[in-house]
Amino acid sequence: MKEQYPNGAPVVFVKDVRSKCPDIDKNSFCIQMSFVIAQVITFIRARLNLSSRDAIFLYANGQICSGNDTISSLYQRHVSNDGFLYFVYASEEVFG
Repeated sequence: MKEQYPNGAPVVFVKDVRSKCPDIDKNSFCIQMSFVIAQVITFIRARLNLSSRDAIFLYANGQICSGNDTISSLYQRHVSNDGFLYFVYASEEVFG
């Protein structure tokens, strides 16, 4: 995948087992290295069809990701042996 998309990172999203948010319809994507987590969260929220009351959080290797972290920096720090960057996602109702 890296050969075909040199500016992209192969990413897999896995739902936290304790989360009540819906399952994502597709869990693997190629995301541009320049994207920040805030952009990724917007993308994931749309895929999950979450209400505006639900916050979503992304974790890489058990560490919560900051909205201004880039995919590139997270990929360098947390890429797995198979070449994928794994995120765990969870939602929580915050305004209700």
